[in-house]
Amino acid sequence: EFKTNIANNDEFGELGKFFNQTSEGLSELAVGKIVQQALLPESRHKRKNIEIFGKTVTMTKLGGDYFDHFPISDSFTGVLMGDVAGHGIPAAIIMAIAKATIILNKNKAKNPAEMLLSLHDTLYTLKKSNLKRMLTCQFITINHITGECTISNSGHCYPVIVSDKGKNAHFKEVIGTPLGITKKLKCNNYDFVLKPKDTLLLYTDCLIEAVNVKNEAFGPERLLKSLEELWNEDLEIYYQNIFNNNRAWSKGVDDDTTILLIRFDPD
Repeated sequence: EFKTNIANNDEFGELGKFFNQTSEGLSELAVGKIVQQALLPESRHKRKNIEIFGKTVTMTKLGGDYFDHFPISDSFTGVLMGDVAGHGIPAAIIMAIAKATIILNKNKAKNPAEMLLSLHDTLYTLKKSNLKRMLTCQFITINHITGECTISNSGHCYPVIVSDKGKNAHFKEVIGTPLGITKKLKCNNYDFVLKPKDTLLLYTDCLIEAVNVKNEAFGPERLLKSLEELWNEDLEIYYQNIFNNNRAWSKGVDDDTTILLIRFDPD
């Protein structure tokens, strides 16, 4: 809100005008950040036998990572994880459009593949404009009574299931094509079951693509090992352990990082 008042027409005057324009731009970014944060759900969520904890850490004022969770029915919860290519204002706009599309198509939420197809149709239509952005995405429905899950994945990182209180972590290899690229998207549903105390990890690629000072990638195997070693009964502490361990490895992060943990606990 601060403005300089330099009436001169010399270099100082030009500098004053530039300062004022920059301040206005920063103000708009700050407002955009507040709006974007409002689009994300609360970090912690608990509904019957399902507990969720997730956070997004952006590298710029406006990020391109997106996650959401919401009730579908008395027995089902829907969970979405997405990653827009790039970051900044264009990625943030796509994220907002994705949020709106999900809200408008909640009647399709019981079928993850149908939900992703709706999102794909919206993004593909935008290719005619300047908003050309690829989106990797996955949508999961979880029966929080039985632990039964259905997932559809469009080019996003494989989810990880951590069982037996951290004794076993393995990838759920579900493949698919990113949204918004080809005219027709092939989407399939895959079923699996979470056992009592199982934790499902959803994340964006920065978690495994982070490199250390030797230019070595964190990688999928190191991720599985860290998930086993850092397991915690408290999901927030578990999240913080995973995030801190990844950042300690990395020489510097140049992408947004989102980690979402879902635990099925009938007890």
